[in-house]
Amino acid sequence: MNNRNLIYSVFAAALFAHSAHGIVIRDDLFNSDSFASPITAVGQVLFGSSGCSGSLLSTGIHFLTAAHCVGSFSGTATVNLHNGSTSFSYTSTKIVVNPNFNSYSNGADLAVVTLNQVADSSIQRLSLYTGSGELNQEVTFIGLGRQGVGSSGWSTGSFQVTNGLLDRRQGTNIVDSLLNNSVLFFDFDHPMEPNRSSLGQSSATAFEAILAPGDSGGPVLINGQIAGVNSYISCLPGSLTTCSTTFDVNGVLNSSYGERWGASRVSIYTDWLNAQITQPTFDPVGVPEPSTWAIIAGAFGAGIHRLRKSRGKAPC
Repeated sequence: MNNRNLIYSVFAAALFAHSAHGIVIRDDLFNSDSFASPITAVGQVLFGSSGCSGSLLSTGIHFLTAAHCVGSFSGTATVNLHNGSTSFSYTSTKIVVNPNFNSYSNGADLAVVTLNQVADSSIQRLSLYTGSGELNQEVTFIGLGRQGVGSSGWSTGSFQVTNGLLDRRQGTNIVDSLLNNSVLFFDFDHPMEPNRSSLGQSSATAFEAILAPGDSGGPVLINGQIAGVNSYISCLPGSLTTCSTTFDVNGVLNSSYGERWGASRVSIYTDWLNAQITQPTFDPVGVPEPSTWAIIAGAFGAGIHRLRKSRGKAPC
């Protein structure tokens, strides 16, 4: 499909503090444990009560997230990670936003947070994907945002935790398109209704899923490496709230079947990313004592802070 003919509304998947489980999945697999993610490198970056997902990079002191999550804030962020039994909390010493980010559809929705200490050794590190073969690849993506199923979209109910720890969730999808060569573009295929495939280039994967609020900044993985950073959802065509029912099962922009989502393509920004994570930062002073994450329910409206930057587009 010609990119110039793509008409979509956008809602970025961000800034819903401590929303539970993450991602919206196939209805028929709602109770499957296969959506639980074991990747401990994925955690949450918080400004006050608002937050996004993100990934600990190979240096152990750099955390990759989405630019729209942190670009409008000043001050210190908190990054929370856990290994399944123990949680760790870090503060930021530096936050760098990609200077090219000005529209979700042109990518560059990337930011690097430098931690005040090297992360605990029990937390995994992730490296960057540097290949060029993303198109048509099946990927795994991870987030800590809202939960839900494809027929109804994300849930606005209360968040949940397991043993005091926020759940990481993962799903799979196929890279259907490279939007403007800088965004990995997907659709949420209905497992029983192929006419809902708005990009029409793939069918539902075994663990098909889509982003939801709170998942922004989380990784899209190819062979265990970060190939994309979760950025936004969209529909064809529509406004910030409504979508055409030709593809969307309920006509509402809420991560339901037939909608689309985009992730910033990491491989074309590796020079910029490497420049951020190889710069001298500080002498590590060890690892922090374990701490329990604050559990604060966030309001839906907390994330709509970039509308002034991109009319008709908002963070997810």
